[in-house]
Amino acid sequence: MEYRIQIVPADVLAADAKRFGTKRLDNLLRASGLTIDRSILERYCHWFVGSDYGWRSEWGTGRYFDDGNRRFGTTQLAHHLGGHSSPGPTEDYRYSLHMKCKATKHGDGPYYWTRCLTIDLDRRERAPQPLEERYERCCALFGTPLVLQSPGGGLHLHWPLAEPVSILGFVARGPLNVPVLIPDVLRAGGLVVAQGNVELLPTARQTLRLPLGGSSVQLDPSTLGAYPVSSRSAQIALLVQTMEQLALE
Repeated sequence: MEYRIQIVPADVLAADAKRFGTKRLDNLLRASGLTIDRSILERYCHWFVGSDYGWRSEWGTGRYFDDGNRRFGTTQLAHHLGGHSSPGPTEDYRYSLHMKCKATKHGDGPYYWTRCLTIDLDRRERAPQPLEERYERCCALFGTPLVLQSPGGGLHLHWPLAEPVSILGFVARGPLNVPVLIPDVLRAGGLVVAQGNVELLPTARQTLRLPLGGSSVQLDPSTLGAYPVSSRSAQIALLVQTMEQLALE
């Protein structure tokens, strides 16, 4: 089977780089309350922040109205990064922003792309395979990932790519129903690619929680224990440092 993986055009990368300039990053830093260098926020946005549209908050009736067609603002992202409180089941519930993949204007329409491979492993009693088995199989296929524990106890795994690629033919079929590489690799590795077991996110249609939203924490990939961090700023800095290190390996 022939897979056609498309490297992201230079003009798309240049447009994405302009989304978070100095002024916006300074506003983001100020509104989040974080005490970290501006460059760390820039790299967080570089790796993880997806489409300007199609975002959603953890609670549809919460702080922000969400119809999937409004542009998210610096304030929403700042509340996510700063771990600010949000309406939820407990008083200490924290705001969480979910986003679709990167979508940059290119030609007559949006170009859907990503800088990393992301896999969502839910923790469910009736899942086809145990969570630990799924995690170990993913690591055997793709190497050590950045690991985040979701509020529900599942795992979000991130691997930086050597080059940014279109999601079409990589993790999604798209309207042309093209062969897709990563699901086939996962199946060949003994994994069941299905909702609630192994999911490839975000896509042009489905959202994924941005790293460290809500009660999400970063885990040590060798033990799956939470890293000890002293502050929210330290959490964000460690996350970015880990992603940058993986990109060099």
